[in-house]
Amino acid sequence: MRRAKQAARGHTAVLKLALLPFNIPEFHRYWNEFRARHPQWELQVHRLPYTDVFGSLRNGDYDVIAVWGPVPDDITVGPALFSDSRVMAVSRGHPLADRDTVSIEDYPDYLHSMPPGNAREWEETYLPFTTPSGRPINRLRPVTNVDDLIEWVINGDIIHSFPAHVTEFWKMSHVRFIPIPDIPPLTYHLCWRADADTEPIRALAQVLTDLRGA
Repeated sequence: MRRAKQAARGHTAVLKLALLPFNIPEFHRYWNEFRARHPQWELQVHRLPYTDVFGSLRNGDYDVIAVWGPVPDDITVGPALFSDSRVMAVSRGHPLADRDTVSIEDYPDYLHSMPPGNAREWEETYLPFTTPSGRPINRLRPVTNVDDLIEWVINGDIIHSFPAHVTEFWKMSHVRFIPIPDIPPLTYHLCWRADADTEPIRALAQVLTDLRGA
């Protein structure tokens, strides 16, 4: 049935892409260029679930994902999509809310949360388990969706670091986003299974390489 629908639309393959960042509209030029160059292939763009991000790639839910590193050995790292600095989300009534910046050394004084099912070294890149001075950074409990995450921030249960682009896509009067200058930026790359290096995947990677270099 799926192949019949593809054939009816003139498509010979479907490429399923899922992105972890929120600023998906900023990348439409890449997807439009891919579709213009390769009308024989259908490109589907999805939001990538928080939990077990590489598992969704391995089990075939998606062909390509956009995430930060490090990535496991069985995953190929393709071209970079973008890099982004970091901000801390706190409730308007939080003790940090009046600060101009937040340091990673402030993290241990408050609770945080992260999604379950991801490798420790990958989680460490987003939210370290200790500060540079060696203080532990404590997680409250696992979070599996963005609605719970932001609600816990609003309620003052946790603080949570985000890539800075969320300030353009999540404008909320009851949440304050504060720059974190002493934590490295996140760089999002296209990634795919090393044993599934297909022509459509290589073509999408080439589009990013061409347009980012233009």
